[in-house]
Amino acid sequence: MRRHWIAGILTVAILVLGVAYLIHAQTVEYFPRAVLTVGDLVCADSTSSLARLPAVAAGQVPISQGVGVCPAYSATLPTGLASPEKTDGTVFIPAYKACASDNANLVKVRLAANDWALARTAGGAETFNIVCSLDSWLQRTTALKGVKITSIAVAYQVTTQALTSHTWGKVATVTYADNTANVVSADLATPPVLATATQANPYLTAAAIAIPAYLPAAANISLNVEWQAVMQNLGVYRVYGVQVNFSRRDL
Repeated sequence: MRRHWIAGILTVAILVLGVAYLIHAQTVEYFPRAVLTVGDLVCADSTSSLARLPAVAAGQVPISQGVGVCPAYSATLPTGLASPEKTDGTVFIPAYKACASDNANLVKVRLAANDWALARTAGGAETFNIVCSLDSWLQRTTALKGVKITSIAVAYQVTTQALTSHTWGKVATVTYADNTANVVSADLATPPVLATATQANPYLTAAAIAIPAYLPAAANISLNVEWQAVMQNLGVYRVYGVQVNFSRRDL
C-alpha cells in the first residue's frame, strides 16, 4: 500500500514538472500566427520573446547586425561575404567568329574538319590590320565584379614566306557615348614580340595584361586586341584566334 502511495506522489510530481516545462517553453517559443504573413521570418528579440522579421523584395538576404539584435535584410553582401575570386578562367576565342581585317583577302578557311582560320594563301605583298573582340557576356558594370583578363595569347601561323613585319597593336577598351568621339585607351598589355619567321606549326604568342582589372568597368565599353601583319609575295598567313585567361567574381 505504501509503495503505491509513493508511486502516486512521484507520478504527480513528474506531471507537475512536465506542465511547468511546457508552460516555460511556450512563453519562449509561442508566436501568434495572426501577425505573420507568408515569407516572414521569426527571430528571438530577447531571452523570452520572439519578433517578426517581415518578408521583403526578392533578392535580399538577412545580414547579422551583431549579438543580441535581430538580423536585417540587405540587397548587398558585406565585403567579407563577397564571393572569392576564381583565378582559373580560360577560353579560346576563334578567329572565324570574333576577328576581322580591313583587308578583304583575309577570309575564313576550313583547313580540316573542325579546324578553321582566317587565312591568306599565296598572297601578294599585302598589309592586314587584324582586330579580335574580347568582349564577354560575363562583364559587369559593378566595380570588382565579372571577369578580369590577366593575359592573352594570339594563335597564328606563318608559312612559305616570312612576314615582312608583324607588329603588335594593343589590347584596348573603346568607350562609346552619345554625340561624343569614341575614346580608345592606352595598351593594357605588356607588348609581346610577334613572330615573322616561317615554321611548320602555329605560333601561340602570349601577352600579359600589365595591370589586370575588371574590364569593362562601365557600360558602353568594348574590349579588343589589334595587331598588323605585312606579307611577302606568295606567303601564307593564318589567324586561329585568341586564348584569354581571366579571373572571375560573381557576387
